[in-house]
Amino acid sequence: MKPTLRPEIDWVRLRARLARSFDVAREIDHQAILVARARRYAQADQFAEREATREYLCFGVGGERYAVEARYVAEVASRELTPVPGAPARLLGLANLRGEILPVFDLARCLGREQGSTIGDGGHLIVLGLAQPELAFVARSLEGVLPLSEREILIEPGRFREQPAVLGVTSQALIVLDGRALLDSSIFVLDTSGHEPNELRTAGPNS
Repeated sequence: MKPTLRPEIDWVRLRARLARSFDVAREIDHQAILVARARRYAQADQFAEREATREYLCFGVGGERYAVEARYVAEVASRELTPVPGAPARLLGLANLRGEILPVFDLARCLGREQGSTIGDGGHLIVLGLAQPELAFVARSLEGVLPLSEREILIEPGRFREQPAVLGVTSQALIVLDGRALLDSSIFVLDTSGHEPNELRTAGPNS
C-alpha cells in the first residue's frame, strides 16, 4: 500500500493571506475605535452645551426685548406703584410687596435708552433679588422663560460699549442682561445726598 502524499503547502501564499486578514481586522478595529471616539466626543459636546445653557426670563420694556437669567428673578408681581415726588426720572415709584417697600425703576432709562417706561406701561413688575427681593422694574410684556446658551449671546461693543449690565444681544434682537451686575449697580441705589449716578455702572469697593 502506497503512502498518501500530502499536498505541498505554499507558505508564501499562506503568509500573504494571513497578513491580509490581519490588515482587514486592524482596519475594522481602527474604524470601530474612531466611531466610538466620535460618539464620546459628541456626548461630551452635548453635555457641555447643556451645562452652558441657562434659563432666562424674557420681557419687553420701552419697545425692546430683554432677558435676565431666571435665578436672579425673585418673582413677577402685579402691584400698583406710588409715585415719589422729586425722585430722579429713573425711579418710577414704590411698590408694596407683602409689606416690604421696593423701589421700582425704569430699566430703559437706567440703560441709557431713549424710550423709557411709565407707571401705566403695564402691570408686570420684574422683581430681582437672590436671598430676598431687592428692586424691581416695570415690564410692558412677558414672553416667558427661554433657554439660552453662551454661544447664542453675541457681543455688540458698539451698541452697549459702556453698559456692564448687558451681556450681549441674540440674533433675535433679544438684549441679554447680567443679573449680578444689575443688583450690584449703583444706578439702583437712591442717594439722599443729592449725588445721583447718571449711568449704569457696577459698584466698586470704593463706591
